[in-house]
Amino acid sequence: MTGSYPDKEQRIYQARTLKQTGRLHAGERPFTVRHPWWHYFPLYWLFQAVRAVTRLILGPLIGPLILKATNKKVLARRPCAGSSEKVGGYYTQTDPTDQQLEAFIQKIARSKDCPVNSDRLWVRTPDKKTKLDTLILRQQGKTQITPKTKAVIIAPGNTYRFEHDYAIKLMVTDIKKRLENDPESDTLVLAFNYGKVGRSTGPLGSYQHLVRSLESQMDYLIDLGVDPKNIEVRAHSLGGGVACCAVRNAHRYGLEARLFNDRSYRNISSIVRGMIKISFERAGWPKLGKIISWIALPFVKLLVVFSDWEIDALTPATQINARYLDLCVLRTAHQDRSPGFYGDDRVIDYDASLYSGLKHQKQAGLFFSRHDLKKTMSKVYTELKQKNPDSPDIAWLESFRTQLRRRKLIDCDDEGKPTHKNGHSSNWANLHNRWNGESVLESNYQEFIESTPEEHWLVKGDHRVKELADELKAERRSGCSVG
Repeated sequence: MTGSYPDKEQRIYQARTLKQTGRLHAGERPFTVRHPWWHYFPLYWLFQAVRAVTRLILGPLIGPLILKATNKKVLARRPCAGSSEKVGGYYTQTDPTDQQLEAFIQKIARSKDCPVNSDRLWVRTPDKKTKLDTLILRQQGKTQITPKTKAVIIAPGNTYRFEHDYAIKLMVTDIKKRLENDPESDTLVLAFNYGKVGRSTGPLGSYQHLVRSLESQMDYLIDLGVDPKNIEVRAHSLGGGVACCAVRNAHRYGLEARLFNDRSYRNISSIVRGMIKISFERAGWPKLGKIISWIALPFVKLLVVFSDWEIDALTPATQINARYLDLCVLRTAHQDRSPGFYGDDRVIDYDASLYSGLKHQKQAGLFFSRHDLKKTMSKVYTELKQKNPDSPDIAWLESFRTQLRRRKLIDCDDEGKPTHKNGHSSNWANLHNRWNGESVLESNYQEFIESTPEEHWLVKGDHRVKELADELKAERRSGCSVG
């Protein structure tokens, strides 16, 4: 079974499931879900039946609240291709024609000195219920898919639409960045709108509809001839959780796509709890906000679980091999967070972030969680200092400890000074990491696109710390000193 174009005139691509795609391109990789023991009790099935009925009622109501891009007023807050006038805080043009979109793409491409070709088509999900408006940009002169072709999928946030001017700029900038690194590179960037956003159609009653949409785009690229190992998903905000689920599912069937997760969350209920806390902080009642947010959490959790909108990004993130995942978060240094500090990410609170959630969780492919890694490094560092102060491993540990800060970002102005404002939607050029002060585009993402999974800096560092710890442990047992 292969992907197909049932309607060539309208250019509708019929996607397959990742299981079918995996069988075709990665061979037979049997995957079975192991159910916990309580799944075999009648009470559990009664709970699932109640949940299914509730999902049918609440799912379509909760969906538009989470995916705000379905609201045309939200879309109109940002200029689209062809937008010319702003009245009462909203742009008058919210649905540009194909000609306006193409003209805008070429205008941005010329301004960035990066000629591109564009292609627009429909991608239909395997259940045939959702039809996704899809845009592909590719550098001029490249028409064939080769084993070296890289494909980037933009996993959109909850107010994203690819017709927005900033979305087009992001796509063109990605191509230009890769050309600057390697003039012989071959990159295509794919963006799409979720169901009910813009021209896309389809149901929006569960987060699974969003995951299935992203999986369908991955299948389309693989059907074009792109090697699954050359597919990179660039996710932000809401798209981060969706991408974690989709990439985890792809890996289960041998499709080893990579994921760069930017300012995302551990789950939806934690975002709502953070928003409640932030609201009280802004009103001047931070302590009361913490109390009320924790009281509200179980009720919020119940609502999103029964409506099937609890997008759990943390669990799949731990199941994706760390070689294929990188992430970043907004987090100002502790000494700069004064009482009443209002900055960093005020949409996804730090405690609700995926980065925070992974602190005590060990990712696949690593020996330590982040918390345990730092503890082990501290012990190894102290012991090496005592036994062999001239050891080169001491300098390496200091460098690696500093490098771990690279995933913590600070929102800065054009002069590189911290703004202490909400940086959730800030451009990458204004987000500087705490490792070397460079922008995300020039440091974190730069290394992501230049490296291979085998060269992942965190995995290499984690394994080296494990080796050092084991060596010192063996020496203590044998009673030998470091030479």
